[in-house]
Amino acid sequence: MERIFEVSTGQINAKKQVIVMAAATAVSLFGDALLYIILPLYWTEMGLHALWQIGVLLSVNRFIRLPLNPLVAWLYKRISYRQGFILGMILAAITTFCYGAFQSFWILLIARCLWGLAWTFLKLGAYLAIPAFSDNSNRGYLFGLHKGIHRSGALLGMILGGLAVDQFGISPVMTVFAAASLLTLPFIFTGLDRKQSSTEFITNKETVPFKKVIIQQSVITVLASAMCIAVVYDGILKSTLSYLVNLQIDSEFMLVGLAVGASTLASSIQSIRILWEPWLSPLLGSFADRTARRAPVFAGLLGGAAVLMVFAPLPMPLFMFIAIMLGLQVIGTAMEVIVLSLAADVAQRSSKVHVMTTLSVAQDTGAALGPLIGYMAAEWLGITSLYVFASLLFIILSIKWLKEPAERGFQTEVNKAAPVD
Repeated sequence: MERIFEVSTGQINAKKQVIVMAAATAVSLFGDALLYIILPLYWTEMGLHALWQIGVLLSVNRFIRLPLNPLVAWLYKRISYRQGFILGMILAAITTFCYGAFQSFWILLIARCLWGLAWTFLKLGAYLAIPAFSDNSNRGYLFGLHKGIHRSGALLGMILGGLAVDQFGISPVMTVFAAASLLTLPFIFTGLDRKQSSTEFITNKETVPFKKVIIQQSVITVLASAMCIAVVYDGILKSTLSYLVNLQIDSEFMLVGLAVGASTLASSIQSIRILWEPWLSPLLGSFADRTARRAPVFAGLLGGAAVLMVFAPLPMPLFMFIAIMLGLQVIGTAMEVIVLSLAADVAQRSSKVHVMTTLSVAQDTGAALGPLIGYMAAEWLGITSLYVFASLLFIILSIKWLKEPAERGFQTEVNKAAPVD
């Protein structure tokens, strides 16, 4: 039976609203995901004149989000979540259309900055909304549901878009993707509450100054964990996975009669995570909701990732290496869901707006700096030392989280209610 939660605007269906938010966000990702595929291949056809311009276009949207998060959070105090999502999807449609319609670096640069703004509306809107109409019994499930659905958009954009570009060209495909973003507007208009906004959930805690909220030890621990996960998974692991695979196989190997190289295996390991997230993320989130204490579980995941990180660069049979990589991907999915739940737990006791906004900034910072840190550290320290460093980072965080339940009360009640359908 679907669970209905009482808020000041009346009865709303929390699960339905999360699905609408996540599905719209998934569609918005079509153009962005496809750009990562086609830009390195067709950069001259898209009006670029130097390879460095590719890097700028693929990273500027992440850096621009850092100052935009506080601005969008301020706007969400004055507009509804529905209005924010409508703005985000309109901007997503405009930017996706620009990717195919214009062959100019400077126009594409502006479009990527606008996409950073669109993504901030969509991501931060969900981060503020889900804690508002959830509780300890379903918070992890709803965060996992949102994450699982919206991440599928990247996979569809890469696969369907890549096939379509070969047949029809860049401009027609991007135009269709832009139209798809606009087609989500009626669903957003009818599926999200027209009045619900951050202001309706503001309590006396929300009046606490930003500095006093952020300097709390519990908040710092959550933010540091979120940033480190982004650095390690979006930076170190993603940027060095192909190199690790190449260390394990000297040349192509045969799989089901097909020759498989390092790049194919690396991309397959990365892609398979997107395949399982639509069903695994809600499952893991629901498990977190039914766990008496989220912090020790999170500490265990950090410890497990630390162990696998140590073994990842070592010589081993290929099947063991693949098992370790897949294990790291499963743990990464679980950690990303649970850290959102932990952040929402902290936000309930302090300030939803301040905590969730800063969490988004921390994740964006880690995602922006991660690839740079990964490449530079691999060159200066060597691949083995790099992964040992990542392992130590997770061990330190794991120890910290093991102490948190006793020190800061990071504890949630076991969910005794019926499961969310």
